[in-house]
Amino acid sequence: PVTKLSLMADVELFGMAPRGFHFTNILLHAVNMAILYLLLWRMTGAAGKSAFAVALVAFHPLRVESVAWVAERKDVLSVFFMLLSMAAYLRYARSGKWRWYGALFLCTILGLLSKPMLVTLPFLLFLLDFWPLGRFRPGAGETQGKRIRSLAIEKIPLLLVSLLAALVTIHLQKPGDQIMADYSFISRIGHSFYSDLIYLCQTVWPRNRVLLNFGQSWPRYNSVLLPMAGVGVITAAVVRCAGRRPYLATGWVWYLVAIFPVSGIVPSGMQWISDRFTYIPHVGLMVAAVWFASGMVPRRAPRWLLPLLGALLLLVLAILTRRLLMVWKDSATFFGWKAQVTRETGDISRHVEELLIQGDFNRAREEETRILPLAMDRQEGSYIQTNHIKILERAGDRKGAIAAARDYLRKDPNFWKTRLLMADCLASEEYFSEAAVEYRVVLEVGGIKPEDRGYALEGLGIALVGLGRNDEALGTFNEALRISPAKASLHYNLARLFATRGEDRQAMAHYEEAVQRDPGSLQPRLGLAELQLRAGRADAAALQFEAVARLAPGKSEEFLARGRILEMAGSTAEARACYEKALSLPAVLTDTLENVRKRLGRLK
Repeated sequence: PVTKLSLMADVELFGMAPRGFHFTNILLHAVNMAILYLLLWRMTGAAGKSAFAVALVAFHPLRVESVAWVAERKDVLSVFFMLLSMAAYLRYARSGKWRWYGALFLCTILGLLSKPMLVTLPFLLFLLDFWPLGRFRPGAGETQGKRIRSLAIEKIPLLLVSLLAALVTIHLQKPGDQIMADYSFISRIGHSFYSDLIYLCQTVWPRNRVLLNFGQSWPRYNSVLLPMAGVGVITAAVVRCAGRRPYLATGWVWYLVAIFPVSGIVPSGMQWISDRFTYIPHVGLMVAAVWFASGMVPRRAPRWLLPLLGALLLLVLAILTRRLLMVWKDSATFFGWKAQVTRETGDISRHVEELLIQGDFNRAREEETRILPLAMDRQEGSYIQTNHIKILERAGDRKGAIAAARDYLRKDPNFWKTRLLMADCLASEEYFSEAAVEYRVVLEVGGIKPEDRGYALEGLGIALVGLGRNDEALGTFNEALRISPAKASLHYNLARLFATRGEDRQAMAHYEEAVQRDPGSLQPRLGLAELQLRAGRADAAALQFEAVARLAPGKSEEFLARGRILEMAGSTAEARACYEKALSLPAVLTDTLENVRKRLGRLK
């Protein structure tokens, strides 16, 4: 909820412009790194090493996903509250004042409400007690065991809050739960250790970074020994030298603890490997690496050697980060890159889908050709088929799209998404009777999601309107509305139906609801304006026409709207000029040019 509130605040400040969301993500990341530097400096007293460790965290290519992806606001925001929690903990540890513990508790709750990955925070604070805070040292008349117990007890309130957040998160992660049911507990333990090693390798050699879903490049282990041995060897080495180099133990254990919630042993979403999971774990790794490297430099080495090597390393990281930023330019670019890395059919299908959204039909057709032989595959075939049909439809060959869909369904009638898309094409070609039959077949399929059922009901309603069965269509639309009460297109279709029945009051209410649900849509605004004119509300209608003109600059709809405003004002000649201009421009809506011709006919 805290993450969603921050995104809502962005909308209030910047509107829906992407730059506003990106600015906030970048600002939060910069503030996080500033706070992290101050914390490390205050805790260790080593300004130079703290600065370099923070720079490694800040500029590493694995940060790109967390910062460049707007949806990952939860990552940078949760780390912000985590670092504030640690700042409050530092003040509490050094002053013993309970008001700082209260600040720690509040910031922890806000962090968990930003992203539940912060459930490990109590354990991370315990590691800071070991190093660099040195709170494990017993006081006067206090044994080592008693000191450690007292440090553990003071974390209990934080542990309880973290436990509650963990239980709620696990309960809500139903998709991840279903996916991971296919993997034994032993296999998941193996993958937990395996992911530790993957992230470690990507830290040292950051290439081919990609989001991997469960089942994607997830090797099935019969034994956990190999990955466990790798992690065990490193852990044994850092524990052995914990007395002389405590920063190694703190940094490595920090990494293991922080990565645990997303290591694959428990459900935590659809991905089991993702760059964003390393934001918090990297803090421990980089601190350990910098302090260790500093201690390994020979005393006789020139003083400029280490800064020079550090600067070169940061330059390389900055170049790699800049290159990766280009991958996150848009969805089509990202999924094209991901498909090249994984060569998975699902990723290629998603790339085709994004190319279609961008209107790049030639590249979409080229990519789709590579995977068309797998169109009858039970797992990926549905996506391949629907993309193929969309390519044909958007290329203007709707009859070819219908023929392709029929061919797929003849081979296997269980591809209901293909049938649903075919029904849409039939309705667009005004084969309403056939479309209604296909929609009803889809509605009889068991186990489809409520939103898919609502979509099929809406399509059936449109087909029934086309057949003139308005009463039956009204019932169908209302049934769909019970499933998806906030869907703008449903309110628009209901408004049109009520308008044809002469029930302007209900039509206007649904048009207004459609405009509220989707302010950027032109059709509801045009329909609402015409009804408002009919009701004598000229001023309200003019506002809707002005909004249409703003939303469709340089399109037919802009000059249709301007012409209607001029026509309302009695400026017939100017209105006619606008309509004639509209006929020479491309239209967003399929019926705009027909409506313009009708207005011109009325002015003669």
